[in-house]
Amino acid sequence: QLDTFQNIAADVQAHQPGLERLTQQANEIVETSNDSRVPGYVQQLSARYTALKSSVDELIEKQQQNVTDHEAYTAAHKQINNWLETATEKLASNSDPVGEKDDIENRLEVIQDLMTLKDDTTATFNVAVEAGEKLYPTTSTEGREVIRQELRSLREKWEEFSDGLSDANRRLSHALTQWKSFDESYELLQQWMKDSEIGLTAHLELKSAPGDK
Repeated sequence: QLDTFQNIAADVQAHQPGLERLTQQANEIVETSNDSRVPGYVQQLSARYTALKSSVDELIEKQQQNVTDHEAYTAAHKQINNWLETATEKLASNSDPVGEKDDIENRLEVIQDLMTLKDDTTATFNVAVEAGEKLYPTTSTEGREVIRQELRSLREKWEEFSDGLSDANRRLSHALTQWKSFDESYELLQQWMKDSEIGLTAHLELKSAPGDK
């Protein structure tokens, strides 16, 4: 559509010299015939030409803005979609709550980093959605439906990722708590065993000392 309007604008511009020649011819006629009707005809035609040129320029400006808005939406959608794909892969490879304590701690650290990144990336997500919705009034019915489907898919991916992230954080935190609880119980029991063994050894040594009958 922009190309069409630009072609029309070029055609309008190309006819400007003709209008200027017509104006000059009208002035010459007035000088020789004193006919006052001719300038009026030319003024009407000139006013119509100016209005046409103004309308075409305004349409081109709107179309150029529309192209810019579409490009901004495409770039924003691609950026957040690529980020989501990468983040989702990282989530999938670090969400298993089964494993050694060190492994779980490392996975949980990755998940919590992703949660921070998600918070920081929320603005980018919103920009993409707002950029798409901004195009609705100036886009054809078919194009508008395509954008709606893209935004619907983007929202679903975002919500699915957010839910998966929260679930992974919960499950890994629970697994790590279990490990810490086990470590504490193990340490307490180990210390009790050590103290008991020392006490028993001391008691046996005391009983076997000379004169202890």
